[in-house]
Amino acid sequence: MRNRLDAGVTTLEIRIAGMLLAGVCFAMLGQAEARSPLAVIAPPSIAKSFTPQPISVGGVSTLVFHVTNPNAGTALTGVAFTDTFPAGLSVAASLNATTTGCGAPTFAPAAGDTSLSFTGGTIAASGTCTVTVDVTVTTAGDKVNTTGNVTSTNGGAGNTGTSTLTVILQPPSIAKAFSPNSISVGGVSTLTFTVTNPNASTPLTGIAFTDTFPAGLNVAATPNATTTGCGAPTFAPAAGNTSLSFTGGTIASSGTCTVTVDVTTTTAGSKVNTTGNVTSTNGGIGTTGTNTLTSNPPGIPIASRWGLMLLALLLAAVAAWRLSAS
Repeated sequence: MRNRLDAGVTTLEIRIAGMLLAGVCFAMLGQAEARSPLAVIAPPSIAKSFTPQPISVGGVSTLVFHVTNPNAGTALTGVAFTDTFPAGLSVAASLNATTTGCGAPTFAPAAGDTSLSFTGGTIAASGTCTVTVDVTVTTAGDKVNTTGNVTSTNGGAGNTGTSTLTVILQPPSIAKAFSPNSISVGGVSTLTFTVTNPNASTPLTGIAFTDTFPAGLNVAATPNATTTGCGAPTFAPAAGNTSLSFTGGTIASSGTCTVTVDVTTTTAGSKVNTTGNVTSTNGGIGTTGTNTLTSNPPGIPIASRWGLMLLALLLAAVAAWRLSAS
């Protein structure tokens, strides 16, 4: 009987000891999981955007990165990411680089850089690290920009961030001038149009403008029409035309297209002349050009000194003849 009781007690003790051991093991496993960053600490996430947009070639936009720590009870350390720009995109001359809520990271872009590197960031639990830098563009088109994966020492690797900056060309500008800018009615002046492409790396195509003259102004009998630096446009004014049409021009990067034609006047007064907006196929609508030609009334003929002397002698001869006849 005693042996059976001793055996029963021994079995119970073993069972209790086993249960206690299992509890200790589960507790230790829980602590191990709590200490394992890859098991319970989520990685950071990154998003990016450009503001403003779209912008023109040569314009500036602020590139903003938002790096978020999704963990409610743990800070992320060693946060890092890189960003390689697409062609035509670079850090602006005034870069205005900032970091907020990122600890003490290394982020030192320089003007003209075509990639970024951010390292050593720290983000508080449930916090956000904001990184900004101004960028500029040298070519038109959509600049699709994707970062590398954002990483952290204790949270591992997160996602990538993508955004697109839309870049448009700057439109052409037009100016005009009369030379000389004051003529007599029936005189001739050369009207010059100067169309400029402000884009440093892209030609403008499909350049066009019209110019409707004010009353009393028209193309001269000999138009002397010319185009320089305009590609192969259509510009064929005829004598007597009271308006002009220029189409199909092409202007090189940072180039100028010069168009001239001789004009004349049929009435006196100030001839205020404004073009329509100059346009382009790939750069959109630009400015108008205005200038004024002064048309003076015909002058009264003034006799020369010898003419006056001859007139005086003629009058004296007539008077003498009348006296002798009487």
